[in-house]
Amino acid sequence: RIGLEGLIASKNYNQLFPTAHKWLGYIDLFGRRNVMGGVLHLSVVPSAQWLVKLETQAIFRTSTSAGLYRLNGVTPIGATGPSTSHYGGTELDLTARFKPLDVLAFQAGFSAFIPGGFIADNVGSEVPLFGYVQTNVQF
Repeated sequence: RIGLEGLIASKNYNQLFPTAHKWLGYIDLFGRRNVMGGVLHLSVVPSAQWLVKLETQAIFRTSTSAGLYRLNGVTPIGATGPSTSHYGGTELDLTARFKPLDVLAFQAGFSAFIPGGFIADNVGSEVPLFGYVQTNVQF
């Protein structure tokens, strides 16, 4: 499967609940304020038991007069002055799920955010990483 999506939230957007995971990547670096982006979803089901997904999110600022914001939507990330770049960076999310039984699944994921433009100028070029392993039991 291949999927594309876009998102946009103005610099005055007031998010009532800090949930950006679904739209802005699994690392949860950004809130839904002064942000726009595009997402490419790729997934393959090699067998009935396996699912592998790769998602990539390109993050941009809607306005260069404001920064990007943390997940709470209030705290800015870095200063707003030194960069005129709209581009914030790209997040890559890789997920693999193995489901040996209808009621049991094992999932592992790994994510990396590659800073660019505004984030690289104001915060630095360090690449945050996130990984997890989980078991799901349905009853």
